[in-house]
Amino acid sequence: MQAERRKQFHGYVKVELQSRHPRRWTWRIYKEGCDTLTERAERSFCCAEDAWRDGQKVLVMLEEGQRWRPQSTPLAA
Repeated sequence: MQAERRKQFHGYVKVELQSRHPRRWTWRIYKEGCDTLTERAERSFCCAEDAWRDGQKVLVMLEEGQRWRPQSTPLAA
């Protein structure tokens, strides 16, 4: 059984369709509870799965208390 880690940030990733033609996807990270948008991808992705993986990597970094800034736009502190 894996030990539970203490999270510095509680949130979730939401993947959204940015444009229909060509199909481009993006991710956004929201804080849990208040649904405040905190981070978003600066670039778009060809498929939803790639956007999801990239967003999940950033979410894990935020949960561990690391600062993440490459290719991101901070929206709320």
